[in-house]
This record gives sequence, structure tokens and C-alpha cells, in this order.
Amino acid sequence: MKDHSKIYGVSTGPGNPELLTLKAVRIIKEADIIAYPVDRSGKSVALSIAGQAVDINGKELLGLFFPMTRDDSELNEAWNEISNTVSERLRNGRTIAFLSLGDVSLYSTWGYLRSKMKELGFETETVPGVTAMSDVAAKLDRDLSSGDENLIVIPASVSDDELDALLDLKGSKVIMKAGRSLNLIIEKLKKRDLLQDSAMIINCGLPGEKIYRDLENADDAKGYFATILIKKESEK
Repeated sequence: MKDHSKIYGVSTGPGNPELLTLKAVRIIKEADIIAYPVDRSGKSVALSIAGQAVDINGKELLGLFFPMTRDDSELNEAWNEISNTVSERLRNGRTIAFLSLGDVSLYSTWGYLRSKMKELGFETETVPGVTAMSDVAAKLDRDLSSGDENLIVIPASVSDDELDALLDLKGSKVIMKAGRSLNLIIEKLKKRDLLQDSAMIINCGLPGEKIYRDLENADDAKGYFATILIKKESEK
């Protein structure tokens, strides 16, 4: 491979294309190939966001499907296929901008892809960006944390026992991708008398964005990209 073969993990932010950093825009413009995660239908939210900020016409586009499964054999097979596909494109001194929602260092497939590419001897670089929780806090006009307060970030995929333990810790909390477990989370917050201190945004910065300042009235809430901010009034 030539010296400047390189893959970048590029953060596209939570949804609003204005939240892409200047560096992210530059890397996307300069890259030979734009890679991005796709769903089973071939659609990509990250590509849609980037395409509103950068003219990607004429770029080689590479959609990659990352299966959401806990089956190790299925995951290994998928990652081997993805690694082969990406490494073939990287050869001959080309560069790839791999797009991912939010910040690529937080619950992103970029971490796995970066490790695979490093194992194969390719140069990698991470381009940081705005997290979904930062945008959520801004739209709610609230702090994520203040003073010497802890900030606890919780993926909704944790076990029931882990969720209980984390919710019982002292500090401000953010629950990411809470949509699939929303009813359970609301019950746990109600049990701890935390509903009045909680707010949520679904699809922050994306089409269908909806703000819930009162989770008692979130019966119609639907959406995988749900972020809940929990911060006690006394700690604001």
C-alpha cells in the first residue's frame, strides 16, 4: 500500500448538518471514498447528514451493513467480510472517510473497524464531533452536569440489574438509545421518584424529532434514537 492510504472515522453529529465540525467537512471533501453504516434497506442516516453539508456527488460510496446480533460466529463472519471490503478499497494509496452518527468514540462501530484496520497495517485517524447527549442538553436548555457532579452515561442495552445499579448512583445520568426499553426505564424512574427530573428527545436533529419534558405523558413516544437526561432539580 502507498504511504497515504488512510481511513478516518468521521463524526457526523446527531442529526443537524450544521453540527459537523470544520475538520469533518474537510476530511469528507478530501477523501477518495465515503463509507458509512447502512440498515437492511440500504439507507444511511450518517450519509444523509453529511450530504447536506458536503457535496458528495462524484464520490465513490461504500455502504456497510453491521448486523445487530450477539452471535459471535455471525459477528466474526460479518467483520471479516467488512474488513476485506474496506482493505481492498484502501489499497493503492486511497483514503476513506467512514461516517458515523454522533461522536465516533461513543458507542460507534468505528471502534471495531479502526481496530481491524490497524491489525491489517492501515493508518487510522478519529475525527471527533458533537454527541447526541450534548445536543439533547442544549435543546432542553439544561446542563449535562455541573460543579463536581458525576455524569453517568448508560446504554439502554445494559442488563436489568446493571440499569438498577447505575440509576442508583449519585449524579446526573444520560440513557442512550432508550427507545426499545422505554416503558421499563420509565417505570424504574417512577419508582425512584425521578420522573420530574427527567426529559427526553427522540430523533434529536433528525426528521420526526420530538421533545418530552414530562415522561409521565410519553405514551406515544416511539423511536430507537431516544436520549433521556436525568438531573435532579437540586443539582441544576
